[in-house]
Amino acid sequence: MSRIMPEEYRRQIDSLKTAVRHAGLDLFIVSAFDSIYYLTGAGFEPLERPFFLLICPDQAPRLLVPKLDHEHMKKSHNIATDDIHIYWEYPARAGRSLPDRLREIIWTGPKHWSRAGAAARDR
Repeated sequence: MSRIMPEEYRRQIDSLKTAVRHAGLDLFIVSAFDSIYYLTGAGFEPLERPFFLLICPDQAPRLLVPKLDHEHMKKSHNIATDDIHIYWEYPARAGRSLPDRLREIIWTGPKHWSRAGAAARDR
């Protein structure tokens, strides 16, 4: 069986970033299991917990995943470990829930994504 090389995943993400840029978008959110797998090579079982791949034309791609799946998603190709962000399941403290984390990324915008701030909340 042929194996997809990490370089191919990078080309796929770069192609999506180009399409996002040409569409005039600041951010494109991928949530379909098959699409996340196609772009990162990381498979997962999306039962009740959503996963998001956040694509901005001028930033590194980011994953927002449930805390439970954080370690598993580190096998993603071309997604730096620091760019895999987590959310906590209910009952999550303020600032750690899925809506809070997604809102933070969307409203602050890609130019303001902070690894240090996100890392502190991920603990």
